Amino acid sequence: MGGGAVNFCAALVGLGWLLIGCQPAIGWRFGVYDDVAAEAKTQRKPLFVYFRNWYSVECTNFEEHVLSARAVRDAVNSMVCVPLEYDVAADRRLAESWGIKAVPAFAIVAADGQVLETGSGALTAEALLAALQRAQAKVASASTLPALP
Repeated sequence: MGGGAVNFCAALVGLGWLLIGCQPAIGWRFGVYDDVAAEAKTQRKPLFVYFRNWYSVECTNFEEHVLSARAVRDAVNSMVCVPLEYDVAADRRLAESWGIKAVPAFAIVAADGQVLETGSGALTAEALLAALQRAQAKVASASTLPALP
């Protein structure tokens, strides 16, 4: 292959990586859970809480194979999303109060603070999407209930 063809191929590969890098990512809100939950309540949006450990291979795999899936990103981008470190005492207490004892894990919380769904361990994108759909159905059914006097 001549030099021009090699440069052209290299440019195509570079363009491919550029396009992959431009895909929309999850719009994480970094901070303390209470602050992010208050934001979700103000916006009247559900909250997607992701519990992780920075050193966990399982968390890295979950991020690379599940959270990076386009359908998952599309589903959670209508929510307020916050990643929390399971090793931080306050974050661990919160996780454990919701029955979460291992990472990677998630909780889907309604704007009013009600925990709608949780999950942990080796989850697939399909399992996470199913949990997101169940949570969405719970929110929809709650909003169609008549107001109490």
